[in-house]
Amino acid sequence: MIRVLVLTALLLPVFLPAHPHVFVNSNVDFIFARKRLSHLEVQWRFDAMFTSQVLLACDANKDRRISGAEVSVVRTRFFKNLKNFNYFLALWVNEVYLRQHAISSFTAFIARDGHLNYRFRVPVTVPSGGAVTIKVMNNDTSFFVAFMSRAGTSRIRGLRPSGAKVLNNAKVQFQLSYGVQ
Repeated sequence: MIRVLVLTALLLPVFLPAHPHVFVNSNVDFIFARKRLSHLEVQWRFDAMFTSQVLLACDANKDRRISGAEVSVVRTRFFKNLKNFNYFLALWVNEVYLRQHAISSFTAFIARDGHLNYRFRVPVTVPSGGAVTIKVMNNDTSFFVAFMSRAGTSRIRGLRPSGAKVLNNAKVQFQLSYGVQ
């Protein structure tokens, strides 16, 4: 009997798959300036548990909001380290994988529904002329964070080239195509 218990204790971690601890609804908007893609605007909406953890750690005045200096605290304590994980983003331009190096305009806020949201920009450089296809996927290989997206939520904003279209589904997550196809 003791052998069975010891063997079970040793082998159990092998059979238990990793599972997420944080759940995020993700959305990506494609932002154009003068018919050229300028950047991606990423927004993450977190689950209630993670929201409460961040509020407990960062909401200094206990008003259940994230504002002013509290945004900097959230960035430092909960967002800055995601650079080591490429901000959980996988990005391809014309099937070439790009590693993002710059994130700008980070903000954190509590939405009307009471959930924590992050919003930030990812600058993107695309080749001029010809067809352009950009694919964006959320990617956490540790399975600590589960990302979800709803079909049809991604948008194109700004002055866009003719024929620009967005595909947003479970397989691709977010895709933008424009130019000569």
